[in-house]
Amino acid sequence: MKESDLGMKLISYIFLIFVLMVCIIPMLIVISVSLSEGNVITLYGYSILPKQFSFEAYKYIWKYGGNIWNAYIISIVVTVVGTLFGLLFTAQFSYALSRKNYKYKNILSKMAYFTMLFSGGMIPSYILVTQYLHLKNTLFVLIILGMISPWNVLLIKSFFEETAEELLEAAYLDGASEYTIFYKIIMPISTPVLATIACYLSLGYWNDWQKALLYITESRLQPLQYLLYKMSMNLEEMQKQLSYFGGTSQYFPSEPVRMAMAVVATGPIFLIFAFMQKYFVSGITVGSVKG
Repeated sequence: MKESDLGMKLISYIFLIFVLMVCIIPMLIVISVSLSEGNVITLYGYSILPKQFSFEAYKYIWKYGGNIWNAYIISIVVTVVGTLFGLLFTAQFSYALSRKNYKYKNILSKMAYFTMLFSGGMIPSYILVTQYLHLKNTLFVLIILGMISPWNVLLIKSFFEETAEELLEAAYLDGASEYTIFYKIIMPISTPVLATIACYLSLGYWNDWQKALLYITESRLQPLQYLLYKMSMNLEEMQKQLSYFGGTSQYFPSEPVRMAMAVVATGPIFLIFAFMQKYFVSGITVGSVKG
């Protein structure tokens, strides 16, 4: 190996280690604060390792966070249902656009691309959702509005277009219908791109709080991220939520509780990415070959 190549590899490794540390250190600080006593943060500030180890913040959430766990369930339901149906409808739409013999292909492609450039605006969308569709204060408004994205459609469409045409022609000759080809041939061989889109959808649903801000006014339907947003913006709201079921705010560990809620909120996302990581890169790479 040439010395120049060895030097470039060394520089690349150093840079990647630096980027890794930049990403990991804030996460370690969040976990450390969530496992520390409240007064320690005031006295010593933030650190990577907790100076006085304590589960006090998690005990507050577990014991007095009734609304938090309800919001957690709402977020899980919305994320699971939205991801499954969003993935199905996006794949079906993309498959139709990828078929060369589909006569409405160009029209629908232009419609999908047009929505990437222009939108109806917040006020017309709010009027449509609340006055005509009557979806305000329902779980459907959290699911339907984020179900299909033009970017996801075009990404899966590019992947489907790379499928060997001979495979589809052989299926036609055997008498297979479009539904049979889609569900029994296309879907099984498209695991990488479908897993990638599933990651996009699940991340979008889990982290979204703006739809709840616009369309949800009942506390029982608030998702986790919106509740955490309200608590992070208003310390009194956090104390009220945690003391609603019998807690006390006399020695309320505000900063550790904030960080503990952040850890609780991001836990499922780490699990989803860990299981789908091997498909994520390959799905993006293969799906982006054609435009």
